[in-house]
Amino acid sequence: VPFLNSGAVMFFPFLNSGAVMFDTIRLYKQGKLKDFNLSDEHFRTSLDVQGLIEKKFNSFSDEFGNKVVVEYDEMKQGLNISFSAQKIANKTQIKNFCLKDKDKLLTELYKILEKKVDVDFEKMRVSRLDICSNLETEYKVKYYLQALSNIIFPIKNYKKDYYQDESLTIYNKSRRYVFYDKITEIEQKRLEKLKNTDKNRNIFRYEIQNKRGRDIKTLLKKEYLFKDLFNESVFLDCIKVQKNQYKTLFLNKNEQFNLFESDKKIIEILLETSKRNVALKFLSKNALENGVSFQYLETLLSDYYTKRGLRKMFKELKELVLLSVKTQDSLVIDLFNKFEQLSGLVA
Repeated sequence: VPFLNSGAVMFFPFLNSGAVMFDTIRLYKQGKLKDFNLSDEHFRTSLDVQGLIEKKFNSFSDEFGNKVVVEYDEMKQGLNISFSAQKIANKTQIKNFCLKDKDKLLTELYKILEKKVDVDFEKMRVSRLDICSNLETEYKVKYYLQALSNIIFPIKNYKKDYYQDESLTIYNKSRRYVFYDKITEIEQKRLEKLKNTDKNRNIFRYEIQNKRGRDIKTLLKKEYLFKDLFNESVFLDCIKVQKNQYKTLFLNKNEQFNLFESDKKIIEILLETSKRNVALKFLSKNALENGVSFQYLETLLSDYYTKRGLRKMFKELKELVLLSVKTQDSLVIDLFNKFEQLSGLVA
């Protein structure tokens, strides 16, 4: 990212390329129950107080347990089909859903829904669309979440929920911006079995959840049929939305940030993120002030730590040193520039 020393500000241009990922998609088609041929063999029925059909619904899974939910609502006179494009196509929540994954997604949906519902789902209207990205970060996701939480620009009619080290959600009745550690979520909720190589990855998840069709139209300026989502222009529009919404939330409108933090701010970050260990804080402070090398500290402390304890201590120390150099602003900009690394997913 280019910067100007004289103005003590950093400028970051709009990125010209990137990638988007779809996660939860809900499709809707208006019609009466008889139009969709939902058999009692495959669907459960909910009755109203008069004993009339209120809803017919069920979920259908692939071999990995990834679900497609189908529901007919008599009151709304329509059929909904909901699923995670990412899970159905790629069988994992870690890999980004790419434009080239379209055929896998359609093949799997046809296989799961075959002989269960009589509808051409490719021509159904998109009534919910979650636009997402998995960004692999150099440092732990919790540090980026903390920086975003502290620096968010107030937006009228939106609220903020921040769960320390876990997630940040900015929301109103129609839209949610969600930021969280994807690996931590998968492990805590046991959503899938992770490979050992994936458990130590830092995957920052960014979602824009649009709950209704009109919210999609507001954001992307048009309504979509399911088959219309999978072309390059739509993906590029979604990329632009991701970047612009991120900038609105976290970057000022003049596209510049003051990178120089006061000593007090550095101290605050250090105290907020360090373990409550007096010796570690003391070593961190001295390492920062006097340029003490990690090799010297390793020799100095070898009699007081096991090799495993020493490695753990150095990992924490390096993270603390990072946070004294990486200000909140630069962490936020690091995330913004991660979009550039996803450019290959559109083509």
